[in-house]
Amino acid sequence: MHELWPLAIAFSFGVVLGLLYFAGLWKTVMLLPALRWAPLWMLLSLILRLGLLLAGLYWVGGADWRRFVAALAGILLVRLLLTRWLGQLNPLQAAATKRGGK
Repeated sequence: MHELWPLAIAFSFGVVLGLLYFAGLWKTVMLLPALRWAPLWMLLSLILRLGLLLAGLYWVGGADWRRFVAALAGILLVRLLLTRWLGQLNPLQAAATKRGGK
């Protein structure tokens, strides 16, 4: 039982890392049409998001591959849930979500 807690905590951190990564991606994609140097911003966003994700995975995983896998499972769960949720939105709902309205 005592071995389950570190895995649950690692999974939770993976969920948070996934939310940060995909929220940053969503925000970047929504801002691209208004940006003058869109490719540069996309590249900088990718570098920043990947850096945060990899640093977080390295920190959470430590020397235990099971914690790394648990965190990765949390990230994949967030990806699955967000793609299903955002896939159900039509473009008008997605634009309203971006602005914070309904």
